[in-house]
Amino acid sequence: MRWLDDCAGERVWFPPSDAPAFRVYLRTHLRDILGTRAVPLVDRSWAVHRALLHELALLMAGGDLRANGLIEACRALAGFLVANFQPDALFRSLRVDAPHTPVVHGVETAIGAVSLALADGQRSVAALTTLASAAAVADVGLLDLPREVREREVLSPMDWQAIRRHPDLSQRRMKAYGLVTPDASRAVGHHHERWDGTGYPARLVGRAIPLEARYLGIADAYSALTVARRGQPRLGRGDALREMAGSTGQFDPALLRLLVHLLADGGRAGEAA
Repeated sequence: MRWLDDCAGERVWFPPSDAPAFRVYLRTHLRDILGTRAVPLVDRSWAVHRALLHELALLMAGGDLRANGLIEACRALAGFLVANFQPDALFRSLRVDAPHTPVVHGVETAIGAVSLALADGQRSVAALTTLASAAAVADVGLLDLPREVREREVLSPMDWQAIRRHPDLSQRRMKAYGLVTPDASRAVGHHHERWDGTGYPARLVGRAIPLEARYLGIADAYSALTVARRGQPRLGRGDALREMAGSTGQFDPALLRLLVHLLADGGRAGEAA
């Protein structure tokens, strides 16, 4: 099996020979597949997952796609969830033992953020598409940091100072990708704020943190805990939620409760919204 490397030198789950055929698939068939009820829901969920992985990998590897394919895949994701709202099937499709590459993490964060926003009553495909595209690239600024900083298991105060620059670095990459909208930029810039005001970069407190950034922050943390990373084992769903619940002051408590409810009841939390 051959792999497509992202620009950090990590491996993602696509043989390069798939690219031409998959581009045709994405452009012409993804929406049809997602809208066909005869296709099992878990298979439609996997189609979303694969499309986002492919497009984000090419974008980050510097391919000629730029942002267009990623936005199209995010729009398909948003439309799929608005039409079906069964994110539990989507979350199950993500549970693969992949390494925690920037691409895998970006896709899981995008799907988690959109699922959570939908469960919270968001129904605008345009707004959900913006959120998905922002979430997919929220951490790409980390790739502009020295590799030894990104891979070090124990960070020094100077390392942490560098890490805290990544929202700004991600916003700069978004401009290069053509993904800049006020909502997307706001979500990325503030996705590491904390509910209690101890986050960064602006130490915003509570509802002063943009709602898009609160969705993104929860999804970012959930993905980071549930995909195997260097030196840290992947946590199961229950253990990840327990760890997040124990992180006093980090997350919007109402949205964290919603995530627990969403994952506990198979996605029925938002059907009446």
